[in-house]
Amino acid sequence: MLPLEPIELDAFRQQHRLDTFWCGHLLGGCGGQLMTKLYTDRVCHFAHHPDPTGQPETVPC
Repeated sequence: MLPLEPIELDAFRQQHRLDTFWCGHLLGGCGGQLMTKLYTDRVCHFAHHPDPTGQPETVPC
């Protein structure tokens, strides 16, 4: 589970620096790779990696 607070997310990123996260097919997701998003004004969350070309994701979840 991803921590919601920025200071906790820093520790999570350090602990899981070699791990990758994916949008799970069995949960109804698209199978795309996820990254962590750090915010100080709202809760931190997972988000889809942007397309390598800089275009928005083409497969909605």
